[in-house]
Amino acid sequence: MSRTIEPVCRPARLLTLLVMATTLSAGSCGFSAEQVENPPLAAVQNASDQIDATVANLQNASASWQNELNKLESNLSADAKKLIDNDIQNLISRTVNHAGVEFRCDSDFVNHRVAEALIGIKDRIMGKPVPALEPEFCSLVPEYVDMKLVPSDVNVVTIYGYNFDTNAGYRLVLEDLGGATHDVSRAISVPTAYAMTLSLGPSGVTLNGNSAKLDIYWKDRLISTVGVIQPQVEPKVCQSSVTMVPAQTVGPFIPPLIHGDQEFAGHGPTMWSSANLTNTSTDITLHLQFRAKETVSDWTEVAGGVDYTIYHSPAGQRIDKITGPTSISWGPVTEGAEHWANKEFDLGTGGLFNRLVITGDQDGNDAGRTGVFAAVTNPVQIVQSETGDCVSPTAISGLLGSRFLSQGLTQALSAKVASQRAHINQLAGHVVLH
Repeated sequence: MSRTIEPVCRPARLLTLLVMATTLSAGSCGFSAEQVENPPLAAVQNASDQIDATVANLQNASASWQNELNKLESNLSADAKKLIDNDIQNLISRTVNHAGVEFRCDSDFVNHRVAEALIGIKDRIMGKPVPALEPEFCSLVPEYVDMKLVPSDVNVVTIYGYNFDTNAGYRLVLEDLGGATHDVSRAISVPTAYAMTLSLGPSGVTLNGNSAKLDIYWKDRLISTVGVIQPQVEPKVCQSSVTMVPAQTVGPFIPPLIHGDQEFAGHGPTMWSSANLTNTSTDITLHLQFRAKETVSDWTEVAGGVDYTIYHSPAGQRIDKITGPTSISWGPVTEGAEHWANKEFDLGTGGLFNRLVITGDQDGNDAGRTGVFAAVTNPVQIVQSETGDCVSPTAISGLLGSRFLSQGLTQALSAKVASQRAHINQLAGHVVLH
């Protein structure tokens, strides 16, 4: 999933058209006399540098994507603005339009989506293939459906996230109480990039007294589950608990050379790293990125990303949510005169990472050696629930008082949670249940 920024190294087809009669070297990078004299090439360099800076800023969880995109526009040269201004405006419009009432992802998700889109814009102006963006899933409404309300009052389940319109490979499976499964993918619809719907009833999935749950897959990876609450069965509240995922050490991760002569030669490099956690019902994935770029000369650069599975839920348990920090950004940090042979950075106990160990510029070629020697996480707090014919406590906070539960089921669940209200409120992130 993770991708990192790539350098301005070779002219794009678009740039060739703009330059017209000028012959450009496929190996030209950085600011040269040719760039000063040739505005289009300088424009590509300026656009590339400003996109790099914006993507780095968006790794900060407190960053506002609107402010960062507006800042990007203001920092572009006039010629660079001609190259990508329409792309930036379209991105702002697209994100605003779909991040309104219907959008239920947090700021980390939005920032990551915007950063991916900017990297795609950079790939386009460089004449490189723009890879299809992978879909990201962040919430499900409702997490359980009350059979008494289907399909007269509840006829759709909505999955929120982004990049839904850029991929296929979605699959929906209906599982019966006895364990038999049925492919009901015909019920999937993707009305926008930020929402996917599952139709319930004659036009989609027909549920009955034997229906147990709906499983949503993307390319054979289980993304989420929608439970079915049967009216004839007295609802059971799942047993849930707070679990601490122990500190993990990942690495080494050595990203590939994407431009230059493999040697930083004491010119920095300037380095960036970022990471974020995502989860499905069964796994927690750490997405790690690293980039290092020479500060002068031929702008040697290494960059890339890698995914690590840091937790897999045991049989009979599902991951409800991550309650601790889910993202971190480090850098830009420029290496000084000393060699960074596995230099250690203490990041403390309050965030996602406790420690980063970075290998930087050394004697000889640096590509193939520079990167994250090790990244050590802090313990990650999560909420887990038992699986089976029960309703997750973390889902109850969103269901009680909503239109998704019948009056009888609301009363039954309210009575069941009354005795453990404090515990469930804690698991639900201090959302008060009534």
